[in-house]
Amino acid sequence: MSRTTFFEVRILDAKTKEQLCFLDKEKSLRDEEVLQNLPVGTTATMFFRDLGPQLGWTMVFLAECIGPLLTYLLFYFRVPCIYSHEYALTSSPHPVVRRAFACHTFHYMKRLIETIFVHRFSHGTLPLGTIVRMTIWAKGKHRAYSREFKHYPSLRMAIIPLIL
Repeated sequence: MSRTTFFEVRILDAKTKEQLCFLDKEKSLRDEEVLQNLPVGTTATMFFRDLGPQLGWTMVFLAECIGPLLTYLLFYFRVPCIYSHEYALTSSPHPVVRRAFACHTFHYMKRLIETIFVHRFSHGTLPLGTIVRMTIWAKGKHRAYSREFKHYPSLRMAIIPLIL
């Protein structure tokens, strides 16, 4: 004998405790559903917390791939802001450098294309505040490495070379 229990759920804002809506009976919510458009009922209390601004996972992966690609290109093409003007915008005569450039560029371009055309994300966004936390953790890890290892490079940065 199967027994189904139905619940009515009241959804409140976590900060203001203001009622946002009621969910009538037991119902799974899809990501696309708007809370104010849901049916009305009363019984259990559930708090809704706004996670603030969101960043799409596609954008996160694009930024993750474009950074190393552009950084490598700055050094490969010997941009004047990195190299002295004597060596600026000259190419390396070594074939292995050109092969490394081709492989590196192909790898990151492939990842960019996969991110745009292949990847599908079950949860479409990442709270922007999480990136501030992905930053505090990295800086702490960087400090720990510099204390732990004697010969840890002093110019190495936690996230973005020469900046952060």
